[in-house]
Amino acid sequence: MTTVAQETIGERIELLRRRRGLSRQTLASLVGHSSEWLRQVERKGRGVDRLSTLLRLAEVLQVKDVAAFMGVAVPGRRVDEPTFGAAPDIRAALLGHRAAVRAGGHRPGDIDRLASEVTEAWTWWRQSARRWSAVRTSLPGLLERVCGPHIDRAAPEALRLSAETHRLAAAYLHSSGDLSLALLATDRALAEARLASAPLTEAACLQGFGDVLLRLQAPAEACEMCVTAADALELYDGSPACETTAARVRLYLTAAEAAAFARDHHGAERLLDRAAMLVQDAQDMTSVPSPVPPGTTAPARPVDVAIYRVRVEVVLGRSGKALRLAEHVGSVDTLDREGRARFYLTLARAHLHQRNQPGAVLALMQADRASPEEVRFNVYAQHLLKQAIGQDSVTVRHDLYRLAERAGLL
Repeated sequence: MTTVAQETIGERIELLRRRRGLSRQTLASLVGHSSEWLRQVERKGRGVDRLSTLLRLAEVLQVKDVAAFMGVAVPGRRVDEPTFGAAPDIRAALLGHRAAVRAGGHRPGDIDRLASEVTEAWTWWRQSARRWSAVRTSLPGLLERVCGPHIDRAAPEALRLSAETHRLAAAYLHSSGDLSLALLATDRALAEARLASAPLTEAACLQGFGDVLLRLQAPAEACEMCVTAADALELYDGSPACETTAARVRLYLTAAEAAAFARDHHGAERLLDRAAMLVQDAQDMTSVPSPVPPGTTAPARPVDVAIYRVRVEVVLGRSGKALRLAEHVGSVDTLDREGRARFYLTLARAHLHQRNQPGAVLALMQADRASPEEVRFNVYAQHLLKQAIGQDSVTVRHDLYRLAERAGLL
């Protein structure tokens, strides 16, 4: 997967050429080269070794920031480095905070204030139109505070809040493409949840762990881990039944997606059906207040299972069936911003498999409306956007390049 910071000179030239509506032959002729030469530059990574050629390309493509355009071709130079994907202060907080931990009790009210801030950060991530920038700003401080010197590390509530904060960090880092750091964050979240003896928080951490393992191409391990955790919760009675059921449902859904990645179609179907039965049998799923506090599992609904059925079909490469199922997914508007954005990105992926660029662009626009920062900071949204640009269509060119500008690709 290519991020903005890894974009080559060839990829940038192709994006700008398509935006200007120029054929490869036309642009090549205007700069005094063959279309085959330009094809190798755009698709094969061939370098442009003459300064005069680069300047001519910038002129024909009407590049406003010529210095940035030229910089892409300089070895080792990072151009348009995304502010959010790299998250250096989040990295520093994750890698350096352990040194600050020392024994000591907490001041009265510290835990309550911290719990309120963690709840607020999770609410931003799920609901805010600026969920990326809000969480990006709050995470470093939260990560430092959950392990600060005034926090009693033996207190179960402090450990649980640490688990929830690290789980939020993992979710952010996963979506921004920093998988190694996401793995570190989710591992710490899981360890803290276990020390706190908080089974539902542990289940949520395991679900996040499964998501990261999927992106690290370990679907079998993710599936087994989530199924084992979901089965273990069956006998747990330490929380309201609706919360336990919802935690099990989400673990089975993640396991179903993992089974699909492992090409186990029948296993994925069985897990989806198991999740659907749990949702159907639960009678009090709507009793949890909104926003959902950290450590409290949001209610699982039929729409959650329906969306994962679409995701599984896309993973299995059956995009036609996925799109047919998507037509019958109801209550999408009742999902939080994160859920709506993920659903529309799934639709975009299905349309791209069908080489239906207008459908993909429409789905990307819907994701952008649901979460206006998504195409800018979600590495998977950017990947889909680049695929859509590669399937250039005159009918949606204006909308497509407007999205590309919002994503910082142009």
